[in-house]
Amino acid sequence: MGIFDRKPNIDKLEQKRDYNTIANALQHSDMEVRADASRALSKVVAPEAVPILITLLKNEDWHVRTLTVGALGNIVHTAWKAGRIAHIDKEALPALAGALNDEDQNVRSNASVALGMIGASAVPVLAETLKAPNRETRALAAMALRRIGSEAKLAIPELIEALKDENKKVRDMAVMTLREIGINAVPTLAEALRDENEDKHELAFWALREIGPDAKVAIPALIQTLKDTDGKVRELVAKALREIGPEAKIAVPALIEMLKDEDRRAREVSAWTLGDIGPAAKEAVPALSEILRDENRDVCYWAAMALAKISPYGLTPLSEALQDKSNVVREMSAMALGTMGPAARDAVAALTARLEDENQEVRDIAAMALQEIWRPEV
Repeated sequence: MGIFDRKPNIDKLEQKRDYNTIANALQHSDMEVRADASRALSKVVAPEAVPILITLLKNEDWHVRTLTVGALGNIVHTAWKAGRIAHIDKEALPALAGALNDEDQNVRSNASVALGMIGASAVPVLAETLKAPNRETRALAAMALRRIGSEAKLAIPELIEALKDENKKVRDMAVMTLREIGINAVPTLAEALRDENEDKHELAFWALREIGPDAKVAIPALIQTLKDTDGKVRELVAKALREIGPEAKIAVPALIEMLKDEDRRAREVSAWTLGDIGPAAKEAVPALSEILRDENRDVCYWAAMALAKISPYGLTPLSEALQDKSNVVREMSAMALGTMGPAARDAVAALTARLEDENQEVRDIAAMALQEIWRPEV
């Protein structure tokens, strides 16, 4: 039975507040004793037990080490809630971070959970662990930071660097953590969009996209990045603005300029983004009306859809485009008017005229659009 002459009574030890002995009971041969000891340590601030627990992290039994990281995490977490973290964290946190390198997967996983449960006080040691040579250790540190969520903001620089980690799991966890951090991560993410590392700027975009409207503080930086010479970067920035939505209206002039881009994808994404900004993008209507006649069918489609979303300002240009000589322009305009539903009733006469169009596709789409316009509102 090792250090115990007989089976210890954890309840009595708990009443006596003998947490040193309880901590040692984690290595008892009886599994029930181990479980009771772990339970007892999960609800108290017991700084006196920390040195013993740190020693137990080197126990040869993986089950003992697993219970120990859980107990140590609980003690630190309880101490933090009680405002007594300063007495414990200098020893406990590095020890738990070291357990992320344990040879046993259960110990490593439980250490990550424990550090994540501890919260903000674990952030500095986890940020440093993101630089560890072992990729699984880095991934577990990123997972712990994700559990901490918005309080992990002090790790933003390290998380941004992790976006170009060689390990996909680390990169994905970094994105999810930055999303959880939210608005505080936005300025740094906006700057990362310009990084020469492709993984880094693409994942920065995905994080901004997930943050959504709260990313509006990055709009000035995003507008500047729209001037980047790399077409792919410009496309990512426009998509990020799209996720922000109407709050991105100050980017409208820059997006209008982007409609003139030689890159077909840039024109397409710009139109798409202007549509998602909605009526606040009304100054873009003339430019969108012009690229509605773009030689590329996809650009034409997104210009038409954008005009429909910038209601009611896009209604007249779409109605007039039903008389364009291009079959594609007439088709896309009719389709876009149909998506507007009852809001497009002023275009009924123009659409009805297209039921006699020389092009079958235009006739069919005009008929469907009229059905949508007259569909009873629920």
